Amino acid sequence: MSIHGMSARPETLLFLAWATRTGLRERLSEVHHERREDAGAPERVLRAAIKDNQAPVFGFDSVYGPVYEALFTHRLGRVEFQLIDWALRGSSAVYLTEDSESDAAGEKAEVGTPSNEEMALIWEAITQSECLAGRLKRLSDDWCGNVIRGARLLHLQFIMHVPMPVRTVECPFLIQEYLLMSLERVNWEELATWLLDLPYSPQYAPMDEHRESDDQLLCVATLLELIQAARRSVEEYMLESKLSDHMRGLCVQLAEECDHAHEGLGRLWEEGGTAFACEPLV
Repeated sequence: MSIHGMSARPETLLFLAWATRTGLRERLSEVHHERREDAGAPERVLRAAIKDNQAPVFGFDSVYGPVYEALFTHRLGRVEFQLIDWALRGSSAVYLTEDSESDAAGEKAEVGTPSNEEMALIWEAITQSECLAGRLKRLSDDWCGNVIRGARLLHLQFIMHVPMPVRTVECPFLIQEYLLMSLERVNWEELATWLLDLPYSPQYAPMDEHRESDDQLLCVATLLELIQAARRSVEEYMLESKLSDHMRGLCVQLAEECDHAHEGLGRLWEEGGTAFACEPLV
């Protein structure tokens, strides 16, 4: 029996690689046998499988979590589930197609509108969350109108805020890869101009202007902001009535430790102390 090859998007091939490790081939065969007249059953089975393995990885951070969940859902929406069904049951082969997503986004982009879907999703999340908008606005106050610096800091900000459950080995690699794919497509310069209320025009920093001190400054600034964000999150738990007095007391101690760490790191950097290793780690 000859098998025809079908072109597939990167998201589809990643989902297929994950599905082969979860026993879905046998499940799909059963579904086709039991529900021959239900054409949508295989896709529902595949979507339910990743949902069951996803767990509430995005719910641990009420501020940044919705951003990552929207980016993941967007990638999942590009999966060609019918091709996965065919490939898992051996009726069709699949191969990587040239992704035209970037070209299509560039053709549709207009002045004052998001350049791609990822930008639209992030900006929508920012406008719908006063807490997230407030944090990014405070962050942008330190850029002094420097879009390039703001773009680098924003990139670090969203990389370092990826929920901790996503970073664990228990989290399906599919979720990790989908998030990285989406974050790679974000135009951080464009986002920086929006936060600074500036008109967007592509900027390119000359290579000779990139200094190691710039990266160190961005790392320290991001770490300081992360410590502050952690303190604010702990403060929310301190007000939770369901927690025992002992748990709330521990939250108070943790909040105080965040204050000490933030103050110590800031003082260390301002006084020119040793904040980084002398030799690069390899």
